[in-house]
Amino acid sequence: MAAADETEASDRGLLEIIVDAGRACFESKPFAAAWRSARRGIGVAIDVTQAFTAYSAGNRGPTPTNPDAREHPDYGLSAVLAGNLIELTLTFHTGAAYCCGEWQCHFMLFPTRRWHALRRALSDSGVEVPGQLELRVEVHIEDGALFLLPRRSAANPPGLAPSKGYRYEATVTEADRADAEPSDAVGGECM
Repeated sequence: MAAADETEASDRGLLEIIVDAGRACFESKPFAAAWRSARRGIGVAIDVTQAFTAYSAGNRGPTPTNPDAREHPDYGLSAVLAGNLIELTLTFHTGAAYCCGEWQCHFMLFPTRRWHALRRALSDSGVEVPGQLELRVEVHIEDGALFLLPRRSAANPPGLAPSKGYRYEATVTEADRADAEPSDAVGGECM
């Protein structure tokens, strides 16, 4: 009888591990976005985080130790495509330096433009998207993320200030007009 009790306890332990792993998977950003998309009837969701990482690779921002120097910003990125909808989560990390906390400055995706550079990054990662793209952005600014202070004059050197943590969301749709501005711009740098 003791062997049966040990087997049952072992099976229960294994079941708990499987349930915990399933919960962690379900709560991950790509899976949660895929689940929301499926519930809305949008279809299969594809993790396109790698495409957004490549798309933003040329961005340059201040360094934590020298606001005049430039380096690639330390973004936290998670992106999922379902149909023509991209759900992007952008995180500005504690202790990392950025020009600002405005997502459009970092990605240059405006509603008056076609998003050619983003489409190329998606295509390079094997994803073709016909039609007009919609982007839902959830921005997380962690407590202590560093942002450039405004320069009041050329005599004042740039400085960095820690931010309080906060979140915001935005939705933008790619221009779908013949007279839309072409855009090959990728990232920006606020000054």
